[in-house]
Amino acid sequence: MTRRRRIIAYVAVVVALGACTRAQLEQQRPTTGAEFILEIFNPQPRSMNVSFTIGGATTTLGAVKANETRRWAIPNQGGDEIRLVANDSTRAQTITKTLDLDKGQVVRWEIRE
Repeated sequence: MTRRRRIIAYVAVVVALGACTRAQLEQQRPTTGAEFILEIFNPQPRSMNVSFTIGGATTTLGAVKANETRRWAIPNQGGDEIRLVANDSTRAQTITKTLDLDKGQVVRWEIRE
């Protein structure tokens, strides 16, 4: 096996193990009711990566491109205060916001300093 193929195989195994671990963690977090709906608009000139912390657990949502709006359903894990973090790919710009979530309502956040 060539060195390149060994590296590709190694990366594939690491990615697969990471996905299994993340799925197991998601299954271990109990949900306690209806989901929260979070809508995020990014007016920044570059894509921003978004994550949130609720009940002590941090979860990555994904990227919101420049001038794009994305919507996520957040499982109710026994708390209604959420800390959002958005940063660019270089982590040179980080924006945080703490919001209260309302069941049955869309909670909107515009990524601004």
